[in-house]
Amino acid sequence: MTLGCVALVYGTLKYQALNFNIVVRKSLVYSLLTALISVIFLLLILGMQVVMQVSGTNINIPAIILTAAVITFVFEPLKNISRSIIDRLFFRQAYDPEKTISGFSEVMTRTIKLDEIGQAVCDLITTTLKIDKLVLYTPTNENNFRPLTQWGYSERLTEEIPPEVLWELGQHKNPGVFESKNVPVLEIEAFLNQLKAELLLPLFFENETVGLMVLGRKLSEQKYDLDDYRILEILGNQTAVALHNAYLFEQVRREKDTVTKLLAHEREIDERKSEFILLASHNLRTPLSIINGYAEKFKSQYALLPPWAVGDLETISGAGKQLTLLAEGLLTAADVDRGSLKLNKAPVDLFEITEKLANEYKKQAMQKGLNLEFKKSSETIPAINIDARRIRLAIENLIDNAIKFTMAGQVTVTVGLVRQNIRIDVADTGEGIPESEVPQLFTTFHQIRKSPLEPVPGMGIGLYIVKLIVKAHGGEVQVNSEIGNGSTFSIILPTGQN
Repeated sequence: MTLGCVALVYGTLKYQALNFNIVVRKSLVYSLLTALISVIFLLLILGMQVVMQVSGTNINIPAIILTAAVITFVFEPLKNISRSIIDRLFFRQAYDPEKTISGFSEVMTRTIKLDEIGQAVCDLITTTLKIDKLVLYTPTNENNFRPLTQWGYSERLTEEIPPEVLWELGQHKNPGVFESKNVPVLEIEAFLNQLKAELLLPLFFENETVGLMVLGRKLSEQKYDLDDYRILEILGNQTAVALHNAYLFEQVRREKDTVTKLLAHEREIDERKSEFILLASHNLRTPLSIINGYAEKFKSQYALLPPWAVGDLETISGAGKQLTLLAEGLLTAADVDRGSLKLNKAPVDLFEITEKLANEYKKQAMQKGLNLEFKKSSETIPAINIDARRIRLAIENLIDNAIKFTMAGQVTVTVGLVRQNIRIDVADTGEGIPESEVPQLFTTFHQIRKSPLEPVPGMGIGLYIVKLIVKAHGGEVQVNSEIGNGSTFSIILPTGQN
């Protein structure tokens, strides 16, 4: 029997089957409580005897009931006083679990940064449990864990957790707290001994390991008891949630930085592109002016030219116009991108400008077998305050596109007055535009192709430039198209009288 008692005591101490701190603590509390109540009871009895001797009466039942009521009333306060006295004398390392958990939760909800969370966890747990060491490990990009925060070590810990330890931890779905002396896995025990630590607490969030906490010995040299394990698991769960939120915050911050860098790089590319376009367009202006000038000069002397030269001259003149139109458009787009588009407005007869452009493009239309017709409405077209050069460029782009994308039939240019707005329509008898393509028509470098390898004339910036110019004048551009029935592009400009 003696041997059995010894084995029972050994097993209880070895595997902490019984929390001796609680047993001793409660035994002392209730012993002191019994002593205090006994003293109070004796004092009450003695006091009542004195009173009764003076008054000449005997002890009666009401007196006993009164004494019991007094003892019952003071029992709970006496119990609290006893507990406080015993804790101060024998259990100075004790803590209030509820206050600890509440305070820890409050701190964890106030921060989202990883470093601040690590420092808060280190401060709160080392202060609460009175331990000599603590290390909080967090994941790295290489699927390992490195120390985020440490306490109680003279040198900075930099080594990652051994792979065999991580593998062993991965075999446990919910490992809880590992204690150095009771770990069934040699690798984990060796790791804890290397750090001179007592406990290893994996931190889980939705079955994913988000961190590892290593705790040293208690400064009081007491063992970790069941209360310590329970509160560590609760604090570990709260730490895991805080770490998971911090990882998400860090991921969002990194993605934001990446997007910011990409946008900055894109802006730099756009600026360089605009500078190149501006420089190239300016340098094209002079040679194009010379080419167009000589072409017009030779045109005035058609009678003196041989027949073969007339056709070549028309080709040169048409190509010069195309390049001039492109250069002017690129300059306008560059000005808009840089926010430096300036409009030199003056009262202009828009009917006269449009009619002149239509007449200039008649030869180009005839060379393609098309008829270009100019129409004017019966209403009087008032002068309008616009930048004549820019609006001319917009109208010219529409007429040029209509001729370019019409294989047979005609192009009709119309100027009219609609609700105190001047409307310029350029209609063609081409193939028409699919409805799905219409929203992209006025974007840069957009071209409509039936197949990826189909050659398409132009660069796809004409309509984009038209929209920029018209919008800068407070107007709008409209398109109406139907497959097989051609397209109509309209420029609508306010007269300032509506």
